[in-house]
Amino acid sequence: MKVETTGKEIIKPSSTTPDDLRTLQLSIYDHFLPPIYTVSYLFYTKNELISPEHTSHKLKTSLSETLTKFYPLAGRINGVTVDCNDEGAIFVDARVDNCSLSGFLASPDLNALQQLLPLDAVQNPYEAASTWPLLLVKATYFQCGGMAIGVCITHKIADAASMSTFIRTWSAEARGEAGNTVMDPKFAAANFYPPANETYKLPVDEKANKRSSITKRFVFSAAKLEELKTKATSPEFADRPTRVESVTALLWKCFVSASSLDTCGRKVLIQLADLRSKLPSLLPESLIGNVMFSSVVLSTGQGEEVKIEEATRDLQKKKEDLQTMIQDVGDGSSSMIGSKLANLMLTNYARMSYETHEPYTVSSWCKLPLYEASFGWGYPVWVVGNVAPTFENIAMLIDSKDGHGIEAFVTLPEENMSSLEQNPELLAFASLNPCVLLEETGREVIKPSSPAPHDRLQLSLLDLTCPAIYVATTFLYKSTARESPEIISRRLKTSLSETLSRFYPLAGRQEGLSICCNDEGVIFTEARTDLLLSDFLRNLSTDSLAAFLPEIEEGESAGTWPLLRVKVSLFGSGSGVAVTVGISHQICDATSLLTFVQAWAATAKGTTTSTCTPHFAGATIYPPPDTSFKSPSIDDVYELQGKCVTNRLVFKSSKIDELKCKAASESVRAPTRVEAIMSLIWRCAANASRSNSLSPKSTVMTQAMDLRLRIPSNVLPQDSIGNLQTCFFVKKGAESELEIDEMVADFRKTKEEFSEMIKENLQGCDNDTTNITTTTLGQNLLTVMGDFVSECYKPDVDLYTMSSWCKKPFYEVDFGWGNPVWMGPASHTVYDNMVFVVLIDSKDGEDVEAWVGLPEQDMPVFLCEQDLLAYAVLNPPVLI
Repeated sequence: MKVETTGKEIIKPSSTTPDDLRTLQLSIYDHFLPPIYTVSYLFYTKNELISPEHTSHKLKTSLSETLTKFYPLAGRINGVTVDCNDEGAIFVDARVDNCSLSGFLASPDLNALQQLLPLDAVQNPYEAASTWPLLLVKATYFQCGGMAIGVCITHKIADAASMSTFIRTWSAEARGEAGNTVMDPKFAAANFYPPANETYKLPVDEKANKRSSITKRFVFSAAKLEELKTKATSPEFADRPTRVESVTALLWKCFVSASSLDTCGRKVLIQLADLRSKLPSLLPESLIGNVMFSSVVLSTGQGEEVKIEEATRDLQKKKEDLQTMIQDVGDGSSSMIGSKLANLMLTNYARMSYETHEPYTVSSWCKLPLYEASFGWGYPVWVVGNVAPTFENIAMLIDSKDGHGIEAFVTLPEENMSSLEQNPELLAFASLNPCVLLEETGREVIKPSSPAPHDRLQLSLLDLTCPAIYVATTFLYKSTARESPEIISRRLKTSLSETLSRFYPLAGRQEGLSICCNDEGVIFTEARTDLLLSDFLRNLSTDSLAAFLPEIEEGESAGTWPLLRVKVSLFGSGSGVAVTVGISHQICDATSLLTFVQAWAATAKGTTTSTCTPHFAGATIYPPPDTSFKSPSIDDVYELQGKCVTNRLVFKSSKIDELKCKAASESVRAPTRVEAIMSLIWRCAANASRSNSLSPKSTVMTQAMDLRLRIPSNVLPQDSIGNLQTCFFVKKGAESELEIDEMVADFRKTKEEFSEMIKENLQGCDNDTTNITTTTLGQNLLTVMGDFVSECYKPDVDLYTMSSWCKKPFYEVDFGWGNPVWMGPASHTVYDNMVFVVLIDSKDGEDVEAWVGLPEQDMPVFLCEQDLLAYAVLNPPVLI
């Protein structure tokens, strides 16, 4: 995203500040805060009332009126006082031409977010925050008609509640309703806390912000917060913890786990509490200033384990202690209470040494009415609160738009963040940077329309060794404007129920070595977004796709129930719909997924027949396990290589032809698309790994093979459901040269040998029978795969698991809106430690899209491989 400044000016109060208000005394709390800005971002989607010229004029005029009431914000800090000299505030106009607002909000780039702040209007933000300007505003207009307002107020004058009061007043002024809806601000913080004294200095962390830090966004939905509150409940407290207490306790545990500093004696958590709500009779809501109490609420020494319920208990106890301390002052004045609290804070901070303590801070903006800030063109669709420049080891909590979830903006040193964002306990409750505008509107269980004809389905040995994840894909369809959301919902649910009657095991529950076909049902989730489908596809990213997967709630698993989950998401203005389908890999492979989706789509469209019944054949090829079998964990099946990241590459047909020529050899004169592309990706990925390894490793490529294409249809029907695949593998030694033509030759030779082995095993099979359980095919395939696992799943071997979905008719799945305009595999979002490659046809059937998941350290090197870039384009936009 490129933000271009189009104007900058100084906005002064509309009325001169009276002489008796020309000096504002700062409190001691104001004084010892660092020279940074409290910042807010408010995003507004397209509205006919938004135009750069009209909107800018309205914002500037209303800001000038508002500054008459908030006159210190137009002044200059001079030591421990503010000279309220009407010097003014800075207002910046800007525009974005290369990115739509909805595209940006699909997966917000927090680095790009900084461009929407007006801090580039000053040379040194730290110096400016302690002198002038005390208020800066930036209005950024997107080409699509949306806008963002970035507000910065020096933290020397304003805390988060003060920021909220200012924005509420300013927006009411813009609507012409200021006199009716808000109270005049009161600048009297120094009447509560003692006046500032320049001689007092707090200890300074000399190492602060000298490490490279990064900010990430974690979103806790309302449902996940309820689960977290249950987990965080301490038996010692009758009260159920609040959202903020639960999230704070979880983050604290994750901070301690992620910390890379072992030299500090103790890690401590500092929490900020707004005192206005605790002293409503003495501190009005409209009081402007830093009216907070900050204290160490949690601490832990080296090697001590943090338990969430104990951390929550301690947070609740600290809150009670603060309330008790305030009450103990009795009927004292606000200054008496403030002096006592100030002395306590100063004493505690004076005892803390940054040499022996590693501090973390959690600040909550929850319940501040920032989502009510309407300037006359509707309410914001997204609000962000933070400080700038950002400090490390800090978490800012703010309500999500629905008022029930929480968004946490966490800033940590890079090495700590790398650990935090992989923490499974955190990710069990929070989503990492999901789409802003996708709102869940419904979730229910869909049951089959008729009872299951059989009680149980036996799983095969291969089924149970597959990881307990969902094989998933997302289909995107253009324009559903002719159908209302209600009609779409009813039609998809009804047809899904009918389809489940034929695919009845998918509505059951996995119990041990088999599926109990109990008609328990499947999960159907509905969501909506203001995003236009065209904007989403133009800014497509692997991260933004994750938002279209249905959340897995507590107690749900691909290894138990539900075995099938669906999410239907409607795009803005009837521009399109996304249908995401995920089926447990312990009952289905990708071909089975396609067979199910085709049947459901045909039923929804009204083109199916009742005789179309799938054949659940997993245990007819591979034998069932014996009763002592224990399913391996996914960590046993896959050699984990740390966090993996996924990227999408597109190979145009003309480039594929060039690549096939390069990959040809005497033994393989005409390589297939799949052979050439997979060999190239394997070569580049192996080179990337070798460049990051102290010593070269052997490298192995394995590709899945669909048995339906290699076993006669009278033996194994094309619509058979199960994990009806095998795999072959090609290995290169640690010192071997990775030449693409040789790799393709090895690829072809091994594939043909494997296919021949399958044919030999089928020779004794009677072509007139559909039962091949008496053959040795399944046992032989398992033996080969078992040998492969024992040989290749080792720390000194790099394994690349590849699968081709090419030539499978995914783009023919029609629910009644025509064929999809785009589709992509979504499995990569379920488990992020898999090294994998999935190839799939593009919509035209000529180009190929490659979804590649590699270890985080290898991906940057891989994407710089010149051989790769000569044939592939990284994540191009999808234009419709």
